Amino acid sequence: MNYFNKKSFTMRQVVGLLTIVFLGIAVIAYAVTIPNTFNNGDPISSSQMNLNFTAVKNAIDVLEAPKSVTYAAVGFSPSDETISYTKQLNGYVSGQGTFIIPLILPAGAIITGIESRAHDGVNPGNLNISLRWGTFPGSETLIAGLTTTDADVPGTITLSNLALNHTIAAGPNAFYWIDVTNSLTNGNLGFFSVTVHYSR
Repeated sequence: MNYFNKKSFTMRQVVGLLTIVFLGIAVIAYAVTIPNTFNNGDPISSSQMNLNFTAVKNAIDVLEAPKSVTYAAVGFSPSDETISYTKQLNGYVSGQGTFIIPLILPAGAIITGIESRAHDGVNPGNLNISLRWGTFPGSETLIAGLTTTDADVPGTITLSNLALNHTIAAGPNAFYWIDVTNSLTNGNLGFFSVTVHYSR
């Protein structure tokens, strides 16, 4: 039966439809403006109900749209306090060693890609960017890695892997991080940022 071609609804149908709408709003926990509200005894039209459902659907679509989080290089911490490194005003970080930052994504998120804006000004020497997860105490697993190569044309480059499909692990002991390892001490090799793409 097609309820939305009807001109009026029974009270049971109205209560059922409104329950679905309000439960949907509670589940997505998102600011949704419902265009039509009803009081007991008000006549309800299918067009008004369709507008309400459209508002909820649009809010869900926004939540499910692809998202990304970018971490500036200057926010990364050296893995060892003895590492000598340089942070420049333009956000560029160089120096030999490993730099780490925790990755925080919402529960249930699906990691779909990783990108890094880097600078490779010399041929020997590589920059390795790794996206990892692990449990405490326990193991660690590489999700994806990016690296500069000796064949790169010197200059600012974008490294990317946009074909990932990793669901964030549940549980209080699961954690995620990004580490960047630079093999050179001089300023000719470094990075500006790392971006992780995800959906929900």
